[in-house]
Amino acid sequence: MSGYFFFKTQTYPAYYAALILFIAHILDCVDGQLARIKGISSRLGKTLDGLADVVTYISIFAGVAYAISHNGQNGGLHWSFYGIFAILNYLIHIHLFDHFKNELIHYSIPEYHEKLEGIDRLKRIYRNLGKSIAARGYKLILILYIGFYIAENAVIRLAQPNNYQGFLKWYFKNNDIPSSVKKHFRDHYRKYNWPLVRGWSMLGATTHISVFIICALLNRLDLIFWIICIPFNIWAFFLIIYQRIIIQVQLNKAFQTTKNK
Repeated sequence: MSGYFFFKTQTYPAYYAALILFIAHILDCVDGQLARIKGISSRLGKTLDGLADVVTYISIFAGVAYAISHNGQNGGLHWSFYGIFAILNYLIHIHLFDHFKNELIHYSIPEYHEKLEGIDRLKRIYRNLGKSIAARGYKLILILYIGFYIAENAVIRLAQPNNYQGFLKWYFKNNDIPSSVKKHFRDHYRKYNWPLVRGWSMLGATTHISVFIICALLNRLDLIFWIICIPFNIWAFFLIIYQRIIIQVQLNKAFQTTKNK
C-alpha cells in the first residue's frame, strides 16, 4: 500500500506513504519476533515473509521512480533506470547485512534454532515434496528462495577471502580444516566481527526504510536513490574491504595459535 501512495504522490501528500511504510515496517518486525516467542515459526513462514518483503520494497522503489519521473519540473524516464539501479543496490546491501548478522548469531549462539540454510538443503526439500497443489505452490516459493540464496552467495564472495567460504562450507562441511582451528575461529568470531556487524546494520532494511520515510516527510523523493547509490555504496565498499581483512587476520591467528600448541 505504501508503494501505491508513493505512486500517487501527485494526488496524496508523500507523508501518507511515509506513515504507511513506517507502520508496515513495525508490523513486519513484530510478527517474526512474535512467532519465535510463541514457538510457531516455520520454514514456510520465514520464506513467505522474505518474499513479501522483496515485493514490498520493489513496489515502493517503483512507486518512487514513477512519482519522480512524472514530476513536471525534475521528471524524466531516466529516473526509472535510477530506480532499478537503486533496488539492485538495496538487495546487495541487505544480502550482506543478513548474511554476516546470521553468521555472528550462529557462531556466538550454537543452540540458536534458526541455523543458516544452504542451497543444498533447500534443493533436498524441493525434491522431497510431493505433487499436490499445495506442494507445487511450495516448490514455486522454494525456487524463488533458492534464487535468493544463489544471489546472496555471489554477493557474499566479495566480502570473504578466497580461503574462507562461510560457516556452512568452511566450518560445517570442510573436514580438511583441523577441529582445533575451527574451535579457535568460533571462540573468537564475536570479538573480531561484532563491530563489523554493527557497521553492516547501517545497510540493513531499517536504514533504507528510514531514508524513504525521512525523504518523503521532506518531500524530496529524488534524494532517496542518490543516498542509496552513492553514500551507502561507499560505506559498503569500505566494509567489504575491512571484512575481508578481518576474516583473513582471524584465520591466520587461528592457524598460527593452534600450530604453536
